[in-house]
Amino acid sequence: MLRYVFVALRFCCPEKIMKLKIGAPVSGKNFFPRPDIIFRLRKALGRDHVSFLAPRRTGKTSVLIHLEESSAEDHPHFRINLETCTTPAEMVTALLKAVGKEGSRWSKVTTGIWKKVSASMEAIEAISIAGTKVTFQKGSKDWQKPADALLHQLLKHDGPITFLLDEFPILVDAIAKSDRDECESMLRWFREWRQRTSDTQIRFLVTGSIGLANVVRRHGFSDTVNDFDSVELPPLQPEDARQFILSLAEGNGLTLSEKHAAQILDLVGNAYPYFLQIFLAEIDNACPPEEGQDRPITSELIRRIYRERIITGPRNKYLPHMWERLEKSMLEEEVVLARAILRAIAKQEKGLSREQLTSAAREALPEEIGLNDDALQQVLEILKHDAYLLQNTDPPYHFSFFSNLLHDYWKRRHA
Repeated sequence: MLRYVFVALRFCCPEKIMKLKIGAPVSGKNFFPRPDIIFRLRKALGRDHVSFLAPRRTGKTSVLIHLEESSAEDHPHFRINLETCTTPAEMVTALLKAVGKEGSRWSKVTTGIWKKVSASMEAIEAISIAGTKVTFQKGSKDWQKPADALLHQLLKHDGPITFLLDEFPILVDAIAKSDRDECESMLRWFREWRQRTSDTQIRFLVTGSIGLANVVRRHGFSDTVNDFDSVELPPLQPEDARQFILSLAEGNGLTLSEKHAAQILDLVGNAYPYFLQIFLAEIDNACPPEEGQDRPITSELIRRIYRERIITGPRNKYLPHMWERLEKSMLEEEVVLARAILRAIAKQEKGLSREQLTSAAREALPEEIGLNDDALQQVLEILKHDAYLLQNTDPPYHFSFFSNLLHDYWKRRHA
């Protein structure tokens, strides 16, 4: 039986053993330290309101949870998931509920704010208040009065409060599709909120699994969100990714060598925690423990797991999602260009130049339509922002897939 030497881990101590969690955000001991991104977010929030740019399955919600959990007792961080909201009234209700929540660790800070907000809302006929529960009359669009009541008290507050608004672009898209005028009203009201709180310690961070800039562009509201500072969520650096793999392995009874950790990173490409987690989960499944023996792991086993389980297996929901989401995040004519570009790059290991991509896109369109350079540029920007493509920073600036995972999946479907 082969035995592998386990190296000392920078982040690995008894209280930091990490357990595999697939799909759900992680927190506490299972959150791998990201001091660089946490520092940049806190620094940016100290100056401005922030748009946190992070594609799907890259760990943005886990970062928000960490910001919330690690915040000071006198600095409320309200993490609000807007994915199920479909109207401005529901967004305002979510903000009010966060501030008025009973028994929170920030109650000493927020109780006074909530009492004054609820008192000022009692005269508003469109809503009813019971304790900290706020209910709008069905179909009511009179959401700005309670929103302004909350803003009025926030502006009076002498201290920091941060709102972490997850899936904000999904909310914007849903409202715009049902009532474009109402969506524009909400976006302009929210922009005014940000302008009026810019010199206070009240901050808003928005993020989501679809790009906010693309959503507002499609609906014609780009000027309503151009005041955010932008912070990107990069993949783990190679050393941190290696430590992450080995820490997960130890926490789940797997004995991996550094050679195998390097092999996993080489296969996956860009090292976001989710992709490394599913890889370790598949290794865990492939190596059932035998009493008194190590669990044998070989380079061939890792390659086979990548081919047969990571690229084609049922656990990785990210890849089919990326295949399907093009139609949800782009206009119909943009989808045609995007598919032609991705299909062409999938057939090349080293990527394609802008000229080669232009040729592939032109061939995908009917001759009578022709290719619009602005439309092509817009599609390329969306594909880069939404983590389909990377563009090399050195000449000849080739475009390639964002990760080996995505490239191999696309190649399997198309080439």
